[in-house]
Amino acid sequence: MFKLIKYEIIGKYKSLLILSIITIILNLALLSRWNSWPHSAIIGLSVMISVVVSVVVFIWCIGIFSQDVYDDKGYLTFTIPQRGYSILGSKLIVSWIFAIITSIVSGIFLYGFSSNTVDISKQLDTAGLKINVITCIIFVLWSIFDFALVLLEIYFAITITRLAVFKKKLGKFIAFGAYIIELVILSVINWGLAKIFPKKCYIKMFEGVSGSISSNGRANIDVITKGLPYNIATSIVFPIILVVALFMATSYMIEKKIDL
Repeated sequence: MFKLIKYEIIGKYKSLLILSIITIILNLALLSRWNSWPHSAIIGLSVMISVVVSVVVFIWCIGIFSQDVYDDKGYLTFTIPQRGYSILGSKLIVSWIFAIITSIVSGIFLYGFSSNTVDISKQLDTAGLKINVITCIIFVLWSIFDFALVLLEIYFAITITRLAVFKKKLGKFIAFGAYIIELVILSVINWGLAKIFPKKCYIKMFEGVSGSISSNGRANIDVITKGLPYNIATSIVFPIILVVALFMATSYMIEKKIDL
């Protein structure tokens, strides 16, 4: 697996480096206008840069897998003496590396711009709030998990297109259709689970509270005092089961069923 990861990084590191440099240059250009432009506009543009970079990286992460499936590169990848889970795992790990690096670069500038506009620590102290560090770490790890889930859903749909007798030029179109069908099925399952298992848990972002922020609507849930509500079945249990199932199914198809 490590050789596969090294191979993928060598093939993309220049592009990743260029993208990171462009992100830094654009944000430094915004920083040079700090005393000339409205701070809100600069932060908004920095957010826009971050979103564009995230979209580019996400497309790269899909391409890391789809190039093996649809292009001649797959004849090398899928014929080497590697198990299906090693091939798929290497794609996910490289995708995580790309996403984390670009997120850190963009996040540093966003935090810098925001902290120079509003003293976040002072605002929290005034409100009597203290951020729960453990919860923040859990959210970061869960976002990485969610990213893997989305990629696995796409990888699964792409892999399916090589199991049937489809022309290669129609593969990407059929993969898109398969992904849409997959999303519809998963949405129905989530809806059903939420009806059958309505139990929720609350994850607190703050340790101390001297005020409250309430959501609108009948529930009127206080997200500060009680925490953020999550359905246990649809937001925690089912995603974990789905990641394991998709990883195993896609790995099996890569190793045993994919038609080169």
